[in-house]
Amino acid sequence: LLRPNKVLTDYYILKNTPECKGGKLSFKIRELSEDISWFQKFEMICVEAAKEYRIGYDPEGKLLSYIRPQLPNEIVDNIGNSLFGKMAKKNMDDSREYFKSKPKDKVYLNFGKIETNFAKLILVDPQVCGGVYCEGYNCPPIKLSIYIYIFINSVYYLIGVLHTRAEFYPDIIDLTPYLPQIKGDLKICLQFTAEHKVSFIGLDTTPPIPLKTRVYPLVQAVHTELGEVTDILREDNDKF
Repeated sequence: LLRPNKVLTDYYILKNTPECKGGKLSFKIRELSEDISWFQKFEMICVEAAKEYRIGYDPEGKLLSYIRPQLPNEIVDNIGNSLFGKMAKKNMDDSREYFKSKPKDKVYLNFGKIETNFAKLILVDPQVCGGVYCEGYNCPPIKLSIYIYIFINSVYYLIGVLHTRAEFYPDIIDLTPYLPQIKGDLKICLQFTAEHKVSFIGLDTTPPIPLKTRVYPLVQAVHTELGEVTDILREDNDKF
């Protein structure tokens, strides 16, 4: 996936099981607006995990597992209003209620003292503003960002950036490397670069499990105007 000045690898988890016809799985990929996207390669990855686990990729492309994220002890907006019921709820798949941010909004979370060696922050969020570039932030003009900060030694440090999507989708930030530096409560700050919706946020503390992956290469790709483009999208090369 081509972005200004660099190529990024992006992952999309299928919410529903695709229908197999003739031993093949078919997908349609299209723009939702007048935007232009440049693609270099497509492939499908199948992950085997125990039924009770969910899986996802963090912003660095690391595959992680989680089960039932625990809710924060406290979650408030810029002026101290509680966001329980909008961002913190028992059912992480329920997106009927959500918090809607404005550019430069912040949300503060406190998970209390964490007695574990593993921690992953789980957010369910989409993009709202439709790809408007945010003044003052060095973020892509299409996929706008949520900045993640962690509280260490009386200071909030930036540890990750989430690029949100068109629909509600679980994102993961691995907090495990930072746990040895935390004294006291685990505190997180979210800073929004635009109007975003967040319907859930929680903390998973389960240890990692073995994950078996299988990669399936692209068999055929047909563009609505260019026709056959399989060779371009099957290999890592300089063609887009």
